Amino acid sequence: MVARSNRVRSIHIKKVITIAKSKPQPKKVSKKAKPVKKKIIKKSVPKKSAKKPVKKDLKKDVKKAKQAVKAKPQKKPVQKKTVQKKAKVVFDVSSHVLVPKHVKVSDSEREKILETYNVTLEELPRISKSDAAISNLDVGTGDIIKVERPSATAKMSVFYRRVV
Repeated sequence: MVARSNRVRSIHIKKVITIAKSKPQPKKVSKKAKPVKKKIIKKSVPKKSAKKPVKKDLKKDVKKAKQAVKAKPQKKPVQKKTVQKKAKVVFDVSSHVLVPKHVKVSDSEREKILETYNVTLEELPRISKSDAAISNLDVGTGDIIKVERPSATAKMSVFYRRVV
């Protein structure tokens, strides 16, 4: 809390006002130039007194300030990230109408496919091991999946994908 003094100090400010004649003065100063009249006006302006803090319990306030500085900011509780385990598929996606038929290719067919299309295994399009359409097939990385999709122009179109 700050105590205020009732005393008011005043400062006298001198304001100098120049009063010019009605005619504007020429830019060049001639010997016959008329003198300019000056008028001094005094005003008194109150000056605010010096503010002095008045504290009764300075020791308590100092202790509180030190404690506030020493106190560490409280950390927000860290939310633990839970890793969800892969749930078993409740609905068999491969039996849905819009999902095309997926079949694992045997090793003998695999070699024939790569020779027929003249491609390497890395050049084939990929399908994820965790894809829902092949989740019920026993596949591993590097296997080839044959996808048979019905078509309007060709009765059945065949695609091959490698498992990644």
